[in-house]
Amino acid sequence: MSVNNNTFLQPKKYSRNDISQILEQEITRNMMQPGIKLPTSVQLAKKYGVSSKTADRAIEKLVRTGLVSRIRGSGSYVTYNRKLQDCPYIAFFYWKQPLVTAELNYAAFDYGIGLILQEFQKSRFRFDSFEENTLDKIHSRIFNMTLEKYDVIVIPAGLLEVAEHLLRNTPAEVILLNDDVVHPGPWHQIVYDYRPGFEKAIRYLLSQGCRKFFIAGDVDDGLIRCDVCREECLKLGVSEQDICVYRGSNQFFPSSILHGEDCAEYYIKNRLFDHAILSTSDFLTFGMLSTFYKSDYRPGRNFQIISYDNLESRLAQHNVSLGISSITHPLEMIPRVLTDLLRQLTANPPEGRYYYTCSIPALELVLRDNAEEQSPR
Repeated sequence: MSVNNNTFLQPKKYSRNDISQILEQEITRNMMQPGIKLPTSVQLAKKYGVSSKTADRAIEKLVRTGLVSRIRGSGSYVTYNRKLQDCPYIAFFYWKQPLVTAELNYAAFDYGIGLILQEFQKSRFRFDSFEENTLDKIHSRIFNMTLEKYDVIVIPAGLLEVAEHLLRNTPAEVILLNDDVVHPGPWHQIVYDYRPGFEKAIRYLLSQGCRKFFIAGDVDDGLIRCDVCREECLKLGVSEQDICVYRGSNQFFPSSILHGEDCAEYYIKNRLFDHAILSTSDFLTFGMLSTFYKSDYRPGRNFQIISYDNLESRLAQHNVSLGISSITHPLEMIPRVLTDLLRQLTANPPEGRYYYTCSIPALELVLRDNAEEQSPR
């Protein structure tokens, strides 16, 4: 039996992934200093016997991980040298919002998502982002993915409705975002605490002589905020009979703006103008104002109102100026808290079944219409 010795002399065929892994190991194991120039695609192609296109794609893969940056006309340079096991690979899921209120949705959701993505890039995190349809959760892409390749999965808490079993059994760390309550389970959470903001708003209204309160909520989304607001009123000495909680609804279409219109109609119908309004969402508030203006009722003249969210300060076009006093929803705090949590999980992985819960308080009350802004205390 003859043996073809040429079989043992075949050179290794390198792929794009092979080359990127070799370069990655050279950078992280040798802790190459940021600023060191890497070989060109042509040099790498010659060294590994591949096309320049394959070598170029290998470098591009390192650019996406944040280890390397490219300068047009100059070359590729090391920008980061931390070992990849110290830099978590993240799957970031976020909601795609309906376009019917695109301007408001930008201020309420997209603006905050943009801040998180910027912080991920700035922190050199490796991540993939996935836009999910909040109106079609059962078809989430999370069901058709290999979650095991990620170190951390960051998702809106609303996905628990359809993916709880999956998330309970994934080996990756899970972080829940965008919710008002703690969900017991094997995951870390970042939740909002509305109490400081509502307390500050109620104290201000009481100082202005208001003694009765109308709490406007949404049957689909405002239950927790309504309850928190009512509890804060009671804590500050407002009597139960002087608190009216109304959760707006619409029999034809589930929309916070339409629910707000219903709240305003109830307020007008029952002649509650001696009640200061605490709105749990700017979406509700804009719907209320639409109804109030049609009836020639104006905030500050016919009633007092403070609204939660402060979307007016984040509208992309800055073309809406209603002068409504607001409690600021703490969107800007989320990226910092989230990246701090990710670093904590990386540096000190929790032992056993310990999970972190981070609370972000709403602290800022902004008084508009010739009133002064109150800074967080």
